Amino acid sequence: MFFSLLFSSLIWAFIAKYLLAVKWFSGFSLSCVLVAIALLPLMAAAVESGQGFGLYQRLNYAAQILWVMVFAVVLLRAPTVCLVDNSA
Repeated sequence: MFFSLLFSSLIWAFIAKYLLAVKWFSGFSLSCVLVAIALLPLMAAAVESGQGFGLYQRLNYAAQILWVMVFAVVLLRAPTVCLVDNSA
C-alpha cells in the first residue's frame, strides 16, 4: 500500500495542474511524497535499533492518508469535467 499511495501522489504532483483547477494541489502532492520518502531512512534506522519503528511508520502513513483526504476534498469541490465527447 505504501508504493501505491506514493506513486499515485507522485503522478498527481505532475498532472494536477493540467486536470484540476487547483494549482496548489500539485505542490501539496509533491510535499507529501517528499515527507513519505524522507521518513524511509528513519524507519530503516528504527528497524535496526529496534525502537521507534511504529512511530515512523504511523507518521509515514499519516502523510499519505492526509494526501488521500485532501485529494478527495479537491475532487468533491472540483467542477465536473467531461472527458468523453458524446456529441455523435
